[in-house]
Amino acid sequence: LTVNPQGKVIDEFVVTYMHPTFLAYTRKWFDRVLKIVRDHQLALGGPIGMLQVENEIGVNQWLYGMGDHSAVSIGFFRAFLREKYAEISHLNVALGTNYHSFEEVNGPSGIARTRIDHNLYREWHLFHRNYYCRYLEWVIDEVRRRGITLQLYHNVPGWVYGRAKDFPLNITMYNEVFKKHKDIVFGVDHIPE
Repeated sequence: LTVNPQGKVIDEFVVTYMHPTFLAYTRKWFDRVLKIVRDHQLALGGPIGMLQVENEIGVNQWLYGMGDHSAVSIGFFRAFLREKYAEISHLNVALGTNYHSFEEVNGPSGIARTRIDHNLYREWHLFHRNYYCRYLEWVIDEVRRRGITLQLYHNVPGWVYGRAKDFPLNITMYNEVFKKHKDIVFGVDHIPE
């Protein structure tokens, strides 16, 4: 489950996308459900013409105003920073920090008041764009691996008003998804609050 910076569960229905246990159960669910979908695809004379992969990725974290601070998510965050900066000294220069190792870096919390806070939040947002992209690609790969040839679509989160402030950043994430999966269609809800 996702947790806040203090380690408390955000919501019992919000999962850590790339947690190995969640992925293992997702594979088991896919093994059963996608077998039925595969056998009833339009190409095989069945009634199923499209399949949705994921719905509004990350929206639950946005509704609660924070990303996932679970150990698994923070591990991915640190790996993202390590890949981006290679050396902790490069990260320190970019953020204005004084970390001794990537293992000291945690996700930000609270109101950004300083340059360092803003820089860390920027990296946190860029990380989530990358993290959601990786998860969505994982889902698509798992679906295709099970013989699903249907048109796939994904419902993109975003609102006209409200708390989904990361919506424009989220849109850029899909450029990465398109590099590997050019056949996915995106839709968006229009939910003026």
